[in-house]
Amino acid sequence: MATYIQGIQTSVGVVKYDYNYLANLPESDMTLSKQGAFADALVVGRKLTQLGADVDKLKESMTAVQKSISDLQSADSSSNTSIEQINTSLLSMTNNIETIQNNITTLTQNTAEIKKSADNANSSVTTLQETIKSLQTRIEALEKTQTK
Repeated sequence: MATYIQGIQTSVGVVKYDYNYLANLPESDMTLSKQGAFADALVVGRKLTQLGADVDKLKESMTAVQKSISDLQSADSSSNTSIEQINTSLLSMTNNIETIQNNITTLTQNTAEIKKSADNANSSVTTLQETIKSLQTRIEALEKTQTK
């Protein structure tokens, strides 16, 4: 068996290599798990390609997140407008409630006055009824004295 390879084409030309030298060259770590070992270029290339794809996905995700933030800011602005409208409505409702409470107070006062007037009228009616009874009694007494 020969001890030398006739020639390997390299970037510097054709080079002869000793079989023993080639046999003793360290092997690359295809698993990328051995500390201190040199990494396999093909595996590293694939990992970098995958990493590039992951970076692209992250960029897409960042764009989506930025759009979501923008949408939330727009919604927040819209919410602020809605809150202002609600506050205006609440102020109007509060004013209406105060007006209704004032009307209730006025109605309560009017009701008290009407009750007082009704009580006075009832008292007057009672007095009139008593007067009528008294007059009827007198009339009956006069009629009895005239018939005798």
